[in-house]
Amino acid sequence: MASLIGSIFSAGDMASDQTMAYMAAVSAAGTANAYFSAAVVAVTPEVRQLFSEFSSEMLMGHGQLLNLMLHKGWMNPYDETNRQLQSVLTHSLQVLPSEHQHSI
Repeated sequence: MASLIGSIFSAGDMASDQTMAYMAAVSAAGTANAYFSAAVVAVTPEVRQLFSEFSSEMLMGHGQLLNLMLHKGWMNPYDETNRQLQSVLTHSLQVLPSEHQHSI
């Protein structure tokens, strides 16, 4: 059975799911960072607590996404550095349109 994301984007493989997972993980990390920064500069305790809780929620969501990606085999943090870089490069070439690949 095709995945929901695959059926939405008419993709027959897991590449779109993997791409969406990477994009969501990067987005969650950026959002957690923004909320944490806001909590650090917040003056009132209530606002600081609110931003701190939002940051914690995004951090937990990011962790869940990373666990999913590890479980699916889309990433392996214990691979050699060169192999990790090659994996990222290969995946990015699959995602980028061909007209943008000449500069890589």
